[in-house]
Amino acid sequence: MTAACGIDVGSLRTPADVAWLDGGRFVLGRYVPSAERPLPDRPPGVAEPACFALDAPQGLPARGATSRVADREARTPTSVLPERRAEVAALRAYGPLVEAGLTIFWACRGHVPPVVETYPRFVVRTLWPELAIPSKRKEPRRYVAELWPRIRALGYGSRPPGTPDEVDAMLCALAAEAYASQTHVQVGVPAVADEEEGVLREGVIVAPTRREAPHADAFAAIQEASYRRARRLPAESWPPTQAMDAGELGAFLDERRYCVVATATDRGRAQARPVGFAVWGDALWLATVAGRRLHNLRREPWASVVVSDGEGAAHRAVALDGPVTIHEHPPAAVLAAWEARFGSRPSWAAAWIELRPRRVFSHRGAPAGA
Repeated sequence: MTAACGIDVGSLRTPADVAWLDGGRFVLGRYVPSAERPLPDRPPGVAEPACFALDAPQGLPARGATSRVADREARTPTSVLPERRAEVAALRAYGPLVEAGLTIFWACRGHVPPVVETYPRFVVRTLWPELAIPSKRKEPRRYVAELWPRIRALGYGSRPPGTPDEVDAMLCALAAEAYASQTHVQVGVPAVADEEEGVLREGVIVAPTRREAPHADAFAAIQEASYRRARRLPAESWPPTQAMDAGELGAFLDERRYCVVATATDRGRAQARPVGFAVWGDALWLATVAGRRLHNLRREPWASVVVSDGEGAAHRAVALDGPVTIHEHPPAAVLAAWEARFGSRPSWAAAWIELRPRRVFSHRGAPAGA
């Protein structure tokens, strides 16, 4: 994967959140930008980024215009901008952000690696057009809860982000990675330098092209790694020769609606119960009532799940083990997937369990005569 850096800019007086993306993992940090230090210092152990992407306007409109083409097409909040830089300070809501963007991009013109502009909501609308984006200000926890699982479902990892600004820095990093690998979309027109004003004018806003979440391919990769790591292969009950491939795994999990989930009680005893599930990205999502299962998982956030069907040669089964995350509200896409499977949304659910498997084993019965 291409190393990249995303920056959620606020102003020249407040810390900007930074997401360094290297090998599919984010390293989060902060810095205060300035004309002398427009970009953050790279932390130890992180590869040199191939691109920086900032959530801040890089330029003012073309002379005689009141808005940039990119702002109109990406639907940014800075839809009206002054013609002259001296007038930026008079902007009521976004003056500090605009001044920061103009300062950083002017200082970085011609910079190698490239420094590009993005807009987190443009990234979200491109990657997940079905999502009704929560308000960062009014619903900050829901904003994180909706977007962080989606980012993880694309195959990225990190410590859990604690704020919407950290999530936005991650989204900026995805845009930077896409631009560096030429898998991006963009709106607007190329920027030109206005030497008299000391600013860029116009400019493009970039976002990653839409990608499908991994799903079956991710489970198949985890299964392959599980067999490699196993000290003693489950040769009799889960022989590798009878394991499902990616297509079979995906089809089987899509067609089954219920699984048995095992948790550990306070006394260390196994407790197994059936429960409905939905698959989204590379995780299983379980709706649960406020019972012993939820109590067990709050104390010991690890579960084992078995999905099974058929008898004899027609027998098929998948076993998944891994850590769980408990959510008060699932992403909208999970609710949509649940409704598609069960015909309605679980208004009875007290919480949602996200299981991201560390181990996967599967079995399909041997064909007749084998």
